[in-house]
Amino acid sequence: MRILNVVTRWLVPRATAADFLMWRRWAGAVLVVYLVVRAPAVTDVGDQAFFDGVGAFWWASMPLEIPALRILWGTAVVSIAALAWGLAPRVTGPVAAIAGLLILSHRSSLGQILWFDTVPALHLLVIAVTASLLAVDAERIAGWGLRLGALVTVATYAVSGVTKLRVSGIDWVDAPALDRHIAFSAARAESLGGRPSPLVDWLPNLGVSSTLLAVVVLALELAAPLALVGRRSAVIWSVLIWLMHATIAATMFVVFHWPLTGAALVPVVLAATTATDDRS
Repeated sequence: MRILNVVTRWLVPRATAADFLMWRRWAGAVLVVYLVVRAPAVTDVGDQAFFDGVGAFWWASMPLEIPALRILWGTAVVSIAALAWGLAPRVTGPVAAIAGLLILSHRSSLGQILWFDTVPALHLLVIAVTASLLAVDAERIAGWGLRLGALVTVATYAVSGVTKLRVSGIDWVDAPALDRHIAFSAARAESLGGRPSPLVDWLPNLGVSSTLLAVVVLALELAAPLALVGRRSAVIWSVLIWLMHATIAATMFVVFHWPLTGAALVPVVLAATTATDDRS
């Protein structure tokens, strides 16, 4: 019974509605800005031959018509903004969750499953459900929402690390492996008429081993569950993950907006903080 109580208190730490509100508003704002900035890409079906339904569109063999896609995009933007600011959460929550899941699933069905679309969609579902239930028991529901959000973030990185090992094995930490990733990003940018990061040419002269960098990335991903242990480990891991993504953005111009803006990391830190305070 004691073990069950400990597990329950960990899964459902007490938190204030303000703790959850901080994440809800920030994540909602980030997602709205992302959808607005990426509107041309999100509302474009591209080459229909590449469409392969995933997520909420697992059943579809063809993309939505552009007018329907634009209506869905508008619904997602308006409802997510309304949810972020607490406007009728019992109504805007389900609408935002469904519209957000649909628009992001549709985007990921157009030839490439995007990590930075999948995680926001999952977090939006958590935020929507939590916001809809806050009136039941604000402290426990808010804590549960933050913990569930943290679990989504941590599980994503842990799965990514395990996948690297399953697909590439020890080759992932070989210098050529990471070098190929960086070189591919630079070549892709040039082929699409863009400019690769100047750090691509400078990196070999910095004296930093690509093998060391690959080991650090893999270690951070596999160590993600440690962020659930306590406040200190949550903060340290979150800072290191942010630095990892900042480095990726600087060297490969690949911007993972969800962790870089903190939207993916806020629930990790807040859940650990509230759990620590709950034990004291």
